[in-house]
Amino acid sequence: MPPHWPHGYESTPPGVEIVCRDGSLTYRQGITDGAPEAVQVSDLFHLWLGLSRRVQDVAVAHRACLATAVPPPAEHHEEPQPSADAGVTLETTRAGRHAKRLFEAVHERAGTGRSIHAIARELGLNRRTVHKYARAESWQEVVRRTRFRPPTALAPYLDCLRQRWDEGEHNAKTLHQQLTAKGYRGHYQRIKTTVAP
Repeated sequence: MPPHWPHGYESTPPGVEIVCRDGSLTYRQGITDGAPEAVQVSDLFHLWLGLSRRVQDVAVAHRACLATAVPPPAEHHEEPQPSADAGVTLETTRAGRHAKRLFEAVHERAGTGRSIHAIARELGLNRRTVHKYARAESWQEVVRRTRFRPPTALAPYLDCLRQRWDEGEHNAKTLHQQLTAKGYRGHYQRIKTTVAP
Protein backbone atom coordinates (compact mmCIF):
# COMPACT_ATOMS: atom_id res chain seq x y z
CA MET A 1 0.00 0.00 0.00
CA PRO A 2 1.41 3.44 -0.88
CA PRO A 3 2.18 5.48 2.26
CA HIS A 4 -0.06 8.36 1.12
CA TRP A 5 -3.36 6.46 0.80
CA PRO A 6 -5.68 6.46 3.82
CA HIS A 7 -5.82 3.30 5.97
CA GLY A 8 -8.15 0.67 4.60
CA TYR A 9 -7.05 0.92 0.95
CA GLU A 10 -4.98 -2.07 -0.12
CA SER A 11 -4.52 -0.67 -3.61
CA THR A 12 -5.93 1.98 -5.92
CA PRO A 13 -9.71 2.26 -5.55
CA PRO A 14 -11.28 0.61 -8.59
CA GLY A 15 -12.30 2.92 -11.42
CA VAL A 16 -10.19 5.94 -10.42
CA GLU A 17 -9.47 7.84 -13.63
CA ILE A 18 -9.08 11.43 -12.44
CA VAL A 19 -7.65 12.66 -9.14
CA CYS A 20 -8.04 16.28 -8.02
CA ARG A 21 -5.20 17.55 -5.84
CA ASP A 22 -3.32 20.67 -4.73
CA GLY A 23 0.18 21.55 -5.90
CA SER A 24 2.03 19.55 -3.25
CA LEU A 25 4.75 17.25 -4.57
CA THR A 26 3.97 14.76 -1.80
CA TYR A 27 0.40 14.34 -3.03
CA ARG A 28 1.60 14.09 -6.61
CA GLN A 29 4.02 11.32 -5.71
CA GLY A 30 1.43 9.50 -3.61
CA ILE A 31 -1.15 9.59 -6.41
CA THR A 32 1.47 8.53 -8.98
CA ASP A 33 2.42 5.56 -6.78
CA GLY A 34 -1.16 4.59 -5.94
CA ALA A 35 -2.94 5.33 -9.23
CA PRO A 36 -0.34 5.59 -11.99
CA GLU A 37 -2.98 5.59 -14.75
CA ALA A 38 -5.12 8.37 -13.19
CA VAL A 39 -5.04 11.88 -14.62
CA GLN A 40 -4.05 14.43 -11.97
CA VAL A 41 -5.80 17.83 -12.02
CA SER A 42 -5.71 20.89 -9.77
CA ASP A 43 -8.84 22.18 -8.13
CA LEU A 44 -10.11 25.68 -8.88
CA PHE A 45 -9.07 27.10 -5.52
CA HIS A 46 -5.44 26.07 -5.95
CA LEU A 47 -5.39 27.26 -9.57
CA TRP A 48 -6.51 30.73 -8.44
CA LEU A 49 -4.08 30.65 -5.54
CA GLY A 50 -1.17 29.76 -7.83
CA LEU A 51 -2.18 32.38 -10.40
CA SER A 52 -2.48 35.15 -7.80
CA ARG A 53 0.95 34.28 -6.37
CA ARG A 54 2.53 34.41 -9.82
CA VAL A 55 0.87 37.75 -10.63
CA GLN A 56 2.09 39.15 -7.31
CA ASP A 57 5.64 37.89 -7.98
CA VAL A 58 5.65 39.49 -11.44
CA ALA A 59 4.26 42.78 -10.11
CA VAL A 60 6.91 42.92 -7.36
CA ALA A 61 9.70 42.05 -9.80
CA HIS A 62 8.61 44.73 -12.27
CA ARG A 63 7.48 47.46 -9.88
CA ALA A 64 9.77 50.06 -11.45
CA CYS A 65 8.53 49.20 -14.97
CA LEU A 66 4.90 49.59 -13.92
CA ALA A 67 5.43 53.19 -12.76
CA THR A 68 6.81 54.20 -16.17
CA ALA A 69 4.08 52.32 -18.06
CA VAL A 70 1.24 54.27 -16.44
CA PRO A 71 0.46 57.44 -18.41
CA PRO A 72 0.77 60.70 -16.48
CA PRO A 73 -2.49 62.18 -15.22
CA ALA A 74 -4.23 64.73 -17.40
CA GLU A 75 -3.12 68.31 -16.98
CA HIS A 76 -6.18 69.32 -15.06
CA HIS A 77 -5.79 70.83 -11.64
CA GLU A 78 -8.76 71.58 -9.47
CA GLU A 79 -8.69 74.67 -7.39
CA PRO A 80 -9.05 74.02 -3.68
CA GLN A 81 -12.70 73.97 -2.70
CA PRO A 82 -13.68 76.35 0.08
CA SER A 83 -15.43 74.84 3.05
CA ALA A 84 -19.08 75.48 3.83
CA ASP A 85 -18.31 78.67 5.76
CA ALA A 86 -17.78 81.78 3.66
CA GLY A 87 -14.27 83.16 4.08
CA VAL A 88 -12.89 79.90 5.49
CA THR A 89 -10.68 78.13 2.95
CA LEU A 90 -9.16 74.70 3.06
CA GLU A 91 -5.76 76.24 3.86
CA THR A 92 -7.07 77.84 7.05
CA THR A 93 -8.55 74.69 8.56
CA ARG A 94 -6.52 72.51 10.89
CA ALA A 95 -6.97 69.52 8.56
CA GLY A 96 -5.78 71.58 5.59
CA ARG A 97 -2.68 72.83 7.40
CA HIS A 98 -1.89 69.29 8.57
CA ALA A 99 -2.29 67.84 5.06
CA LYS A 100 -0.10 70.57 3.58
CA ARG A 101 2.69 69.93 6.14
CA LEU A 102 2.58 66.17 5.50
CA PHE A 103 2.51 66.63 1.73
CA GLU A 104 5.57 68.90 1.84
CA ALA A 105 7.48 66.60 4.22
CA VAL A 106 6.80 63.49 2.12
CA HIS A 107 7.64 65.16 -1.19
CA GLU A 108 10.80 66.72 0.23
CA ARG A 109 12.04 63.28 1.28
CA ALA A 110 10.77 61.48 -1.82
CA GLY A 111 12.82 63.88 -3.94
CA THR A 112 15.99 62.53 -2.33
CA GLY A 113 15.30 59.01 -3.59
CA ARG A 114 14.33 57.49 -0.25
CA SER A 115 11.94 54.57 -0.25
CA ILE A 116 8.35 54.81 0.95
CA HIS A 117 9.27 52.50 3.83
CA ALA A 118 12.19 54.73 4.90
CA ILE A 119 10.06 57.89 4.72
CA ALA A 120 7.27 56.24 6.71
CA ARG A 121 9.74 55.16 9.39
CA GLU A 122 11.35 58.62 9.53
CA LEU A 123 8.04 60.49 9.78
CA GLY A 124 6.35 57.92 12.01
CA LEU A 125 3.55 57.33 9.50
CA ASN A 126 1.91 54.30 7.95
CA ARG A 127 3.40 53.31 4.56
CA ARG A 128 -0.03 53.61 2.92
CA THR A 129 -0.33 57.19 4.13
CA VAL A 130 3.12 58.05 2.79
CA HIS A 131 2.32 56.35 -0.51
CA LYS A 132 -0.94 58.34 -0.80
CA TYR A 133 0.87 61.64 -0.20
CA ALA A 134 3.77 60.72 -2.51
CA ARG A 135 1.35 59.89 -5.36
CA ALA A 136 -0.64 63.10 -4.97
CA GLU A 137 0.17 66.11 -7.13
CA SER A 138 -1.11 68.59 -4.55
CA TRP A 139 -1.97 68.51 -0.87
CA GLN A 140 -5.60 69.35 -1.68
CA GLU A 141 -5.99 65.87 -3.20
CA VAL A 142 -5.36 64.18 0.13
CA VAL A 143 -6.99 66.48 2.63
CA ARG A 144 -10.07 65.04 4.26
CA ARG A 145 -12.98 67.37 3.78
CA THR A 146 -15.37 67.38 6.67
CA ARG A 147 -18.99 67.63 5.64
CA PHE A 148 -21.54 68.29 8.31
CA ARG A 149 -25.02 66.89 7.72
CA PRO A 150 -27.33 68.79 10.01
CA PRO A 151 -29.83 66.59 11.81
CA THR A 152 -32.66 68.63 13.31
CA ALA A 153 -31.74 68.23 17.00
CA LEU A 154 -28.15 69.14 16.28
CA ALA A 155 -28.80 72.04 13.88
CA PRO A 156 -28.66 74.81 16.55
CA TYR A 157 -25.27 73.49 17.73
CA LEU A 158 -23.55 73.03 14.36
CA ASP A 159 -21.61 76.30 14.52
CA CYS A 160 -20.21 75.36 17.91
CA LEU A 161 -19.47 71.82 16.70
CA ARG A 162 -17.71 73.14 13.59
CA GLN A 163 -15.67 75.59 15.67
CA ARG A 164 -14.56 72.90 18.14
CA TRP A 165 -13.66 70.58 15.23
CA ASP A 166 -11.53 73.28 13.57
CA GLU A 167 -9.84 73.94 16.91
CA GLY A 168 -8.70 70.33 16.90
CA GLU A 169 -11.25 68.45 19.01
CA HIS A 170 -12.06 65.33 16.97
CA ASN A 171 -13.29 63.01 19.74
CA ALA A 172 -17.05 62.56 19.35
CA LYS A 173 -17.60 61.73 23.04
CA THR A 174 -15.83 64.89 24.14
CA LEU A 175 -17.79 66.94 21.59
CA HIS A 176 -21.02 65.38 22.88
CA GLN A 177 -20.15 66.29 26.47
CA GLN A 178 -19.33 69.88 25.48
CA LEU A 179 -22.56 70.29 23.51
CA THR A 180 -24.61 68.70 26.30
CA ALA A 181 -23.21 71.34 28.64
CA LYS A 182 -24.55 73.96 26.21
CA GLY A 183 -28.05 72.42 26.19
CA TYR A 184 -27.93 69.76 23.46
CA ARG A 185 -30.25 66.88 24.39
CA GLY A 186 -29.52 64.52 21.51
CA HIS A 187 -27.64 61.24 21.50
CA TYR A 188 -23.86 60.86 21.22
CA GLN A 189 -24.31 58.68 18.10
CA ARG A 190 -25.79 61.61 16.18
CA ILE A 191 -22.66 63.69 16.77
CA LYS A 192 -20.47 60.73 15.86
CA THR A 193 -22.23 60.21 12.51
CA THR A 194 -22.22 63.95 11.80
CA VAL A 195 -18.44 64.32 12.15
CA ALA A 196 -17.53 60.87 10.79
CA PRO A 197 -17.05 61.90 7.10
